[in-house]
Amino acid sequence: MNRKWVIISVFVIIGVIGIIGIASAMKGDVKVTEAEARNLIEAHYTGTIKKISLTKSNGKDVYHVRLEEKTGLYTLEVDAGTGNIQNLQQVKKENPEREEIPALSEAEAKKLAEETYSGNVQGLTLKDKIYSITVLTKTEEIKLEMNADSGKITSEDKSSIEKNTKQVKLTEEQAKKIALAEVNGKIEDIDLEEEDDSVFYEVEIDSGQQEATIQIDAFTGKILSVAIENEED
Repeated sequence: MNRKWVIISVFVIIGVIGIIGIASAMKGDVKVTEAEARNLIEAHYTGTIKKISLTKSNGKDVYHVRLEEKTGLYTLEVDAGTGNIQNLQQVKKENPEREEIPALSEAEAKKLAEETYSGNVQGLTLKDKIYSITVLTKTEEIKLEMNADSGKITSEDKSSIEKNTKQVKLTEEQAKKIALAEVNGKIEDIDLEEEDDSVFYEVEIDSGQQEATIQIDAFTGKILSVAIENEED
């Protein structure tokens, strides 16, 4: 009877040793735990670990890691036996400082500013969803800030200007082209005039049997008036 129990005990011991051996073989060379691997990565990098898994690479146990940094998404490996970090690779690159597209486009902001102040936009820049706009009217220069989503004017600074050839938007050459598009002929004279808070080009054109006098707004390019006289023989 005692002999029978001895034999059974021997088989039990052999079985336990076998199970331990199998478990040890399955574990392989893993000496670094997943928590330790995380700590190693966080000590070297400032990003966020998105995924970590134990796998085989070139016959060795390694932790395969996906790491998200400000500059993009990376993969790397941590040797499960030594804790060495290896094979760092960038798999996705982020666009740095990509600004969110505002609800109001530059063209829409320009149009809104010109309609609000009855003038011409001379400059427009966008930063942090705020448009900085310079508008020139017939009497004032206005520097304003506009919310790029709502179109609301958040600040404005007005200063009076002197009406002279340096302040107007339209050049003489541009005024000539506008006048000739209205009346075909030869330009005899062109002058910059001021009258009743208006600044305009007065263009005289000889069209053969007629003489035309055209007034053109020096800020907007709009034709204000056209007067035609028949020339006497």
